[in-house]
Amino acid sequence: MDKSLSYGKAYDELPILSKHTSFLVNYLSFDKMNISSSQTKNEVARQLDNLKLYYADSDIGKMDGFKTLIEKYTPYAHQTKQ
Repeated sequence: MDKSLSYGKAYDELPILSKHTSFLVNYLSFDKMNISSSQTKNEVARQLDNLKLYYADSDIGKMDGFKTLIEKYTPYAHQTKQ
């Protein structure tokens, strides 16, 4: 779970717009707002919501490690992608 959230945090830290540098696609731009546009929250918030939904009432949700993980990534969860 920690690895997944760390990758989500890294994705959220990507610039919103960036130009591709590869020769084959250097005329294209990466626009993060066009990726998963149906999702309004950032990736960390989306993952935390799913973890809480599926594990909060289970034995995993009662473990100290799970609670620590939720506390660790909650400051990075935002309701918008920006």
